[in-house]
Amino acid sequence: MIKKKILFIYNPQAGKGKIKKILSNIIELLNKNYEVVIYSTKFKQDAEAIVRECLLNQKYEYVVCSGGDGTLHEVINGIMSCSYRPKIGYIPSGTMNDYAYSLKVPKNMLKAARLVLGENLFSCDIGLMNDRYFAYNVSFGLFTEAAYQTTQSLKNTLGRLAYFVEGIKGLSNIKAYHLDLVFEDKVISEDFIYGMVANSYSVGGFRGITGKNVLLNDGEFEGIFIKMPRNILDLQNIIKDLLRGKFSSGLVLAIPIKNVCIISEESIPWCIDGEFGGEMQTVCIKNCREAITIAAALATKE
Repeated sequence: MIKKKILFIYNPQAGKGKIKKILSNIIELLNKNYEVVIYSTKFKQDAEAIVRECLLNQKYEYVVCSGGDGTLHEVINGIMSCSYRPKIGYIPSGTMNDYAYSLKVPKNMLKAARLVLGENLFSCDIGLMNDRYFAYNVSFGLFTEAAYQTTQSLKNTLGRLAYFVEGIKGLSNIKAYHLDLVFEDKVISEDFIYGMVANSYSVGGFRGITGKNVLLNDGEFEGIFIKMPRNILDLQNIIKDLLRGKFSSGLVLAIPIKNVCIISEESIPWCIDGEFGGEMQTVCIKNCREAITIAAALATKE
């Protein structure tokens, strides 16, 4: 009997390179049911290029990737550029692994690999930001630059604390952007220091920041936009809102989002799935409902 194929892509640098110690075990496990074709990434966007080239010539039952959220981001963009879209397996080995937490993919890499063998499948929303797909999060403003400017070695050493080390450098000079948030039925014009559109229970290692009623396949994202604080009391109220997940101060806007265009008077640096996404004045974000199928322990909710 001819085995179906898995395309297995791993980032050898993610999370202190911990996959190297268990790589042979993962391959042996997947080989029980599938023929496994293996690639390691060597530079940024390599995973995306590998997916495109391989899917152009062969059919694979799964594309399985191991790395951080950035590696998964590249794999999703590679798959979405092809007419044939295989199922996705994710073996998290990065620093934060926010998306894995949301999907209830185990931290243990062998257990995560077993989800592929068990075909525990979940059809999940992803987003389109201008011409780039994202798995779970795009953001701008305060602390955003820390997510992609922090070096891999510092992330490996300090974990979540690394983001604070970088982000705290900018607290003395909080920058606000005047934005128009353009929805189908309304426009919100305001000065914001931070904005996020997410499909996740956890962002930057902080759980619950997107609210308590998040569904990953409901056709909507969670939008969080923080207004410019006028004084220290405002800043304290913003922090309380974020910690409690209850936005009662009026300084944090929580908005369900299917489609939105965010228009700025100046170019804004954006973060996309934890990586630098470029500087843009206009960003249009669209929810792509249940666009990918991924091996996950998360049961589909109606």
